[in-house]
Amino acid sequence: MNSMESSVVRLQSNSASIARGKALSVGGTGKGFSVGQIVNDRYLLVEKSCSSGAFVVFKAQDLWRLAELGQEHFLAFKTLKNQWIDCREAVNTLLCEGDMLHKIQHESVIRSFISGNEDGIPFLLLEWHEGRTLENMMKDSHYPLSAQVKRRIIWQLVAVVGSLHRQGIVHGDIQPANIVIRPDGRLYLNNFGAACLDNMAKLPQRLYRALPDFVIKNHDPTQAPKREGDWYAILQVLRCLYFGGPRTRMRPKPGLTFFQIRALRKALWKLERKKMPDIYLLDEVFGVSLEQLSTCNLKALTTDSRAQQAESDSPLKHVGLVFSGLCIGVLSSQYGYLLDLIKEGWTIIS
Repeated sequence: MNSMESSVVRLQSNSASIARGKALSVGGTGKGFSVGQIVNDRYLLVEKSCSSGAFVVFKAQDLWRLAELGQEHFLAFKTLKNQWIDCREAVNTLLCEGDMLHKIQHESVIRSFISGNEDGIPFLLLEWHEGRTLENMMKDSHYPLSAQVKRRIIWQLVAVVGSLHRQGIVHGDIQPANIVIRPDGRLYLNNFGAACLDNMAKLPQRLYRALPDFVIKNHDPTQAPKREGDWYAILQVLRCLYFGGPRTRMRPKPGLTFFQIRALRKALWKLERKKMPDIYLLDEVFGVSLEQLSTCNLKALTTDSRAQQAESDSPLKHVGLVFSGLCIGVLSSQYGYLLDLIKEGWTIIS
């Protein structure tokens, strides 16, 4: 049996799966998508990847590539849950995400290939990446993130969002669940349903999905998201990484100095009053120049050499070490966390 005949056999077996899937669909209405279904006579829904809010994502296989080229090529198939198919706001959110992804050009933003519909149900075909969301990684107590990994995640996130802002795009829904980390350490930002062009006057009716902890207080959901909102969300992600939650008390931790925490408090205070912090204040928070991150290859941030070089170029590290050295003899009995600060500093140097 040649490759074409074997592909035909696969298609015939998958046709039976489609019939079973439609027969078992919710409420028996035949609406919605299910595992085993073939969309547009080409894309086989292999498994359900994730489900959140009004949306569901399937891992889909391109059968044409499999039959013609003998290549296994997978895509992310994003669509609406059955109960949200008739919701105009949910449909608008999905369509707006597809339009926005076509405008964005960045290596760490999930690419959109096709926006289409099957039986009147819209869907997006997106780039597929193996990886875990930052939310799941932070919950995994068996594999805690090191201070070095946390820094690289934040640096990549800052670089990606800075690039989006330079393209005139505001994400509007930055949170750990929307950040995917690949096994090689590369970061990808997804879920652009709340994104819009900067200074956009009017928004179409969409679902408002941002979590309260990652949104500036008293933000009007009917108004377009602003750049300040993205920066506030980034700082809250940093807070979650180092302190376990967006409302947890902030004290010096390995990888985050006293000076960085002080700058973080100031930056959050300004953003909560809808004022953009000075660039120098943000440099101090992240421990590296934002200008340097904007010109750095993101792939290089996942390697030891460039990450260590970025740290060594920051004068803030040396200031923190000098301050800690002066205080260790006097305050160590009352403030034991200074010991962790010193250990982290010597770890970076070595």
